[in-house]
Amino acid sequence: TEIWSFLPPYILHVTPDIEPLYQKIILEHGIDRKQLYIAQGITECIRFLYETLTKPGDNIVVLDPTYPMYSVYSELFQLKYRGFKYGDDYKPDWQSLYENVDENTTIVVIANPNLPIESAFNKEEIIKLAKYCKEREIILAVDEAYHGFGAYSAIELINKYDNLVILRTFSKAWGLAAIRLGYAISQSQNIDYLSKTRSLVETNALSMEVAMYALTHRNLIDDHIREVREGAEYLKKEFDKLNIKYHGGDYTNGMMIFLDKPEEVKSLYQFLQDNKIYIRGSFEKPYHCCVRVS
Repeated sequence: TEIWSFLPPYILHVTPDIEPLYQKIILEHGIDRKQLYIAQGITECIRFLYETLTKPGDNIVVLDPTYPMYSVYSELFQLKYRGFKYGDDYKPDWQSLYENVDENTTIVVIANPNLPIESAFNKEEIIKLAKYCKEREIILAVDEAYHGFGAYSAIELINKYDNLVILRTFSKAWGLAAIRLGYAISQSQNIDYLSKTRSLVETNALSMEVAMYALTHRNLIDDHIREVREGAEYLKKEFDKLNIKYHGGDYTNGMMIFLDKPEEVKSLYQFLQDNKIYIRGSFEKPYHCCVRVS
């Protein structure tokens, strides 16, 4: 409630000047103003990438399973969606990447860290990916939505690789999903090209003020991350006691729980929903016997 006392009385009556938010974010990351493009969440950043960099018939290769909007927008823009899949060890299968990239690949996307199957690429692996894509004139988009919980950030690499685009959001580690605010970071010529999709303003006045408040009060994200980590450690201990197989909880705010049968997934999902506890189910094979908890 404290934030409402900081809002100016004219907040709902004027089109916002978003420049102060740009200045806050560039200070947060130590980047140049021309390397930043604010948008309505990573979802809108995805649309910007597809709209400006692809044409119907192209393909994109995405670490999969991941955020569903990557495949949703691929259908909208008439792209072929190809999966950079996981192996049986729940680690990215690099061979599946190599097999899916061809002369029609325009973008490779990795979420780092990723959900629902948690994984995290280190610096050397991202450099390897960036070089691999650059040799083939492919954009590498690194979705860092869950960065605050762990994993390496590739922001420091943007000045070295002109095919690298980093996506960030206030939804996860900041706990501010409702303000629908995110941004892209890349070299200035890339941001200039992507920003051809720019509308009148990148976000609304309320979202801007909430984001600026959050950036000024670092304790908000620190407290949220601490609470999430405490919750993950508690769940791990209890799952171990019950001999329940799980994966994740190290780099994100989610964990996959492995059950024996699809019927058990439906039963658990319904039982928890009846008790006003909401989890994610209904994954496709080979994860159809899994649920995700946050």
